[in-house]
Amino acid sequence: MYIDSGLVKKYESFSDLRKKVEEEKILKIKNRLDKNPSPTTTESILGAFLEMYQPQVFPFIPVLIEKGYLVEPSSGFCGKYQECQALNGLFPIDDTIINRLLKIKVKVFKSTRSKSIKFWPESADLKKISDKKMEILVGSGRVFFIETKILVILGMTKVKMITIMMVPKATIIIG
Repeated sequence: MYIDSGLVKKYESFSDLRKKVEEEKILKIKNRLDKNPSPTTTESILGAFLEMYQPQVFPFIPVLIEKGYLVEPSSGFCGKYQECQALNGLFPIDDTIINRLLKIKVKVFKSTRSKSIKFWPESADLKKISDKKMEILVGSGRVFFIETKILVILGMTKVKMITIMMVPKATIIIG
């Protein structure tokens, strides 16, 4: 039986990176609970403290929340060897977007309510992983032009329908 030592090292590096990320996340959560156990309004909507998100996901959370997308704290490392990255949550993705994502080697998995956008990074490097997430979320001229209608929660009871269009280096909100 042939064992690819390069692949084994790659998987080990992803597992090691995830372990390090999780250890840091646990410390951040503990510090947060010690200093301020009350959730903010945003955290109440998410159902999670912001410290519960992995660092390669965290920078995108405020932007996605602003757009009305709920991202689950399970986002981040996934796969048997932690070799995959996922963005899990409640957000609209149509077939056009799915096809555009496939062109940049990103797969979308849909269940009844939630979606999971996954990709497999070449290396266990948080900067490169974050850059790929930025490519997915912000897009590039040849890949993305997203227009979608979403509900935005204003306060605890008011709801407003707005339209969001994402184009290269700009986000236009109409509504």
